[in-house]
Amino acid sequence: MPYRMNIPITYGEDIQIDIDVGEQVFVLGPNGSGKSSLMHHFYKAHSKTSRRITAHRQTWLSSNAINLSPYQKEKTENQIKAQDTQPDARWKDDNSAQRPNIAIYELIDAENIRARGIANAVDLGNVDLATELSKKDAPIAVINELLRSSNIPIRIAVEKNQQLVATRHGGNAYSVAELSDGERNALLIAAAVLTADEGNLILVDEPERHLHRSIISPLLTELFSRRPDCTFVVSTHEVMLPLDARSARVLLVRECDYSNPNAVSWTADLVNEDADVDDETLSSILGERRKLLFVEGEEHSLDKPLYGLIFPEVSVVPKASCRDVELAVIGIRAAEGLHWLRAFGIIDNDGRGAEDIERRKVAGVWALSVFTVESIYYDSTILRRVAERHAGVTGEDEETLIADATDSALRAAAGHVQRLGEIKAEKQVRREIFRNLPTRDSVAEGQAVNIAIDVGSLVDAEVARLDELIQAGSWLRLFSRILYERHLP
Repeated sequence: MPYRMNIPITYGEDIQIDIDVGEQVFVLGPNGSGKSSLMHHFYKAHSKTSRRITAHRQTWLSSNAINLSPYQKEKTENQIKAQDTQPDARWKDDNSAQRPNIAIYELIDAENIRARGIANAVDLGNVDLATELSKKDAPIAVINELLRSSNIPIRIAVEKNQQLVATRHGGNAYSVAELSDGERNALLIAAAVLTADEGNLILVDEPERHLHRSIISPLLTELFSRRPDCTFVVSTHEVMLPLDARSARVLLVRECDYSNPNAVSWTADLVNEDADVDDETLSSILGERRKLLFVEGEEHSLDKPLYGLIFPEVSVVPKASCRDVELAVIGIRAAEGLHWLRAFGIIDNDGRGAEDIERRKVAGVWALSVFTVESIYYDSTILRRVAERHAGVTGEDEETLIADATDSALRAAAGHVQRLGEIKAEKQVRREIFRNLPTRDSVAEGQAVNIAIDVGSLVDAEVARLDELIQAGSWLRLFSRILYERHLP
């Protein structure tokens, strides 16, 4: 059953939003518009199956261990639920110290339940069940993955006496209570979402208060994908957050009317994807110009997360082709009504000529210096970074890992030399044909067109060159020759 949100409107018909499991709604609006009051209104209507995450309030921890008994935990939770339905809960929190403690309790408890389930299956000799249970990632393993993808360089672990600790760049462990406000907030948000019951309505109030957009955006996106069995409503000032969750709906809140102490109605609009939003409201939320980076690819391709890590300050928008990227950039730059937007584009090199690259740059679209963005995986610097990280986890020798990877790549290429040579020769043939195409002047002068290409010799020469590079173990030169138009010497 979907969650039905009824929003009393001050002037006009009430708004009703049905939110199914797996869907998200963002509540946007400037300070004082009534966002927190509306979130409180939603919680009161569905308190039995809701989890309220007040990310904008106190997040300090009194301890990094379980300091509640199961009875105390249940009693405190019931107390919090009762308090959160009261009118003053929209601005007052009598349980600010208990909320983080419950989050730590549930996180460690979820780890223990998983471990006990696997151990019990092993004790019973049910290896298949133990294997199946182990496939489900432990909550802390998921959190570490979320922190990594959200550009937070810490790892979380449970140590002796059920203490939750953090490490930074592999250094000494320290209590999670000592994390920065932003790091601690990210941990608590992730813990609250990952330990929520299936089917819960999760209300997240202003998650960006302690976290930069470059962190909270990928964190929320990953949490949405990890909990498709829950429903999310996120209140935020950050207008760019819903743009990173393309399927989400947006409720734009402008004003709230009160009959003390209760909020009774709102001035709000459910914004469709193609709807215009007035400049006054947008400027009050944005406060500054916004940058858009259009790239090639689809919503779920690798291009978006790669560029997102490289440009954390920018909203990355994938487009199907280089032509679509160019049209999007030119269209936004030409639209004076979108004066708060700054649009740029990045496309794959794809062997483009210098003139073509310069022409697109004038329009605000830059071509990579490499053939495609995925080429970064084969760059020597990236190979070394991956080897360093792998060696840090497994204890293997970094140089051996690089050598093994290079040898494997060379062996893989050796089995396709003929095909790769033919592909390279085909490109040369095409270039030669296009270079000799007749022009209007040459046609007017009656010039003959004679194009003679020894294709076999081109293929043989290219195959011989690739074989030579493989035998010499020159992986970077081989890779350059396969993908780039301009080869390494």
